[in-house]
Amino acid sequence: MSTPSTRDRRELSPRHLTLLLALMCAGLALTIAANVSLNVALPLFGTALGATQSQLSWVMNAYTLPFAALLLPAGAIADRMGLRYAVSVGLAIFGVTSFASAFADDAGLVIALRVVSALGATLVLPATLSVLTRAFPADKRAKAVGIWAAVSGSGAVLGLVLGGVFVMFFWWGSVLASTGIAAVVVAIASFLIVPTYRRETDERLDVQGSVLFALALGLLVFGLIQGPELGWGSWVIVGSFVGGAALMVAFVRAQLRTPAPLLDVQLFRSSSLSVASLTIVLLFAATIGLFLLLPQMLQNVRDYTPLFSALGLVPLPVGIAVGSQIAERTQGRLGERAAVAGGVAVSAAALAWLGLQAQYGPYWALGLALLIFGIGFGLSTTVATTMIIDSVPGDDNSTAAALNDALREVGAALGIALLGTVLNAAYRAQVANLEGGFDQTVSAAVRDGFGPAAQVASSIGEPGTELLVLVRDAFYVGYQASVFTAAATLVVAGVVAVVAGRGAGAGVPGTRGSTGAEVLHGLPSETGMSVRPAARHRGASTPRH
Repeated sequence: MSTPSTRDRRELSPRHLTLLLALMCAGLALTIAANVSLNVALPLFGTALGATQSQLSWVMNAYTLPFAALLLPAGAIADRMGLRYAVSVGLAIFGVTSFASAFADDAGLVIALRVVSALGATLVLPATLSVLTRAFPADKRAKAVGIWAAVSGSGAVLGLVLGGVFVMFFWWGSVLASTGIAAVVVAIASFLIVPTYRRETDERLDVQGSVLFALALGLLVFGLIQGPELGWGSWVIVGSFVGGAALMVAFVRAQLRTPAPLLDVQLFRSSSLSVASLTIVLLFAATIGLFLLLPQMLQNVRDYTPLFSALGLVPLPVGIAVGSQIAERTQGRLGERAAVAGGVAVSAAALAWLGLQAQYGPYWALGLALLIFGIGFGLSTTVATTMIIDSVPGDDNSTAAALNDALREVGAALGIALLGTVLNAAYRAQVANLEGGFDQTVSAAVRDGFGPAAQVASSIGEPGTELLVLVRDAFYVGYQASVFTAAATLVVAGVVAVVAGRGAGAGVPGTRGSTGAEVLHGLPSETGMSVRPAARHRGASTPRH
C-alpha cells in the first residue's frame, strides 16, 4: 500500500490557499451559471437565429445531458492527468467553445458547441472540489468545502442575474462571450497557481465502467428531461428508463468484479454515504425546481421583468452562504446526520411557508422564506458533501467529488421534470373549466400554458383581460402545488436521515462521523480519511509544482 510523501503533507501558505479557493469557486460558478444565464437569453436567441422550439430545448439539454453523464468518468480522468491540468484544460475548452457559441449564426452549430463546452465543464467541476480537499489542512477543510458548496448552490442565481443584465444591455450572445472570456482567464491563473495533484498509479482507467455509467446515467437523465415533453408513457421515455436501469445494474455488477473499479459500489453499504447521496439528490431537486418556478411566477403573476425576477432570488444565495458557514459548528454539536436532518427540516418549512403565501403578497415575505430556505440548504448540503468526500478513500478525491456533482445533476434533472409536471397538471386542471367559454383556438392556447394564453388574451380585447386574470390564478395554483411537492421531497430526505442514523455510526458530536470505508473495513488512516483494503487500493496522490 502506498503512502503520501512528505510533499503530500506540506501545507500551502495562507495566501496560496486563498487564491486557490477563489479560483476554484470562480471556475465552479462559471460552469454552473453558464447554463442558467443562457436560459434568460433563449427568446432573443430564437428570434435572432430562427431556432425552432425543439432547438431551443436542445440548446439547454446539449449541455445538461453530457455534463451529468460524464462527471464520474471525468473525475477519474482528472485524478490521472493531474488536477492542475484538469482545471486549466477543462476551463480552456469550456471558455473557447462558449465564446465561439456567442458568434455562431446557426442553431445547430450552437448546440454542437454546447456539447463540447459540457465536456470541458465535466473536467472542471469535480476537480475544483478535489483541489480544495487536498490543499486545505484538516482544520480548515470544512470551511473551504462550505464556501464551495455555497457557490455551488448560488451559481444558478448568479447566472440568472448576470443573464438578465447582459440581455438587457447587449445581444443574446453576450452571456456566452463574457463567460468564455472569464473562463479562459481563470484557466490561465489556475495553470499558474494550482498544484498538479496527480495520483500516481499503474492501474488502467476503468473504461468499461466509464462507458456503462455514462450510458446509464445519460439515458436516465434524458428520460427525466424529455418526459414532460414527449409524455411519460411514450415508448422513447419508457425505453430510456428501462435501458438506463438495465445499464446501471450492469455497471454495478461490473464494478463488483473488477479489482480497480471506477466507483467502489460497496461503499454504499455505509449509511453515511447513502444518506448523504439521497439528501443531495432531493435538495437539488427542490432547489433547481425552485429556480425554474419562481422566476416564472414573478414574471407571469406579479409582472416582474426578467432582471427583477432574478434579483428577487438574491436572498437565496445569501441564506446559502450563511448556512454553509454555520455547518461545521452545527455538525460538531449535533453530529452529521442530525445536522443534515435539521437543515432539511428548515428548508422544508420555508418551502411550506412559501407555498402558503398569498398570490400578490408582499415581497418581504417571499424574500424571507427564500433566505430561510437558503440557510437550511447551505447547512445540509455542506455537511452532506463532507460526508460523501469522507466516505470515499482519500486518494480518490476526484471520484468522490465527481460522484457528489453527478448526484447534484441528477437531482436537478429530477426536480425540473417532477415540479414542471406537477405545475402543468395543476394548471390544466384549473383551466379545464375555462376552455368551454372560448373558441377552439383560444381554448387550445389556454391549455398549452401561460405564455400562449397571454398572447391570445392580448388579441381578443376586453374578454382577454378577464381571461388573463383567470389564467394567472390558475398558474399560481400550479406554482403552489409544485412548491408543496418540493417541500414533500425534503420531508422524505429528512425522515431518511433520521431513520438511517439510528444505531449506524451517526457521528459523535464534536468528532468526525464514521466514513463509509471505516464502516466496511474498520481501518481509518492517519489523516482521518478512509483507506481501502490492499486488493482495491489506489495509488497515492503527489502534488507537483
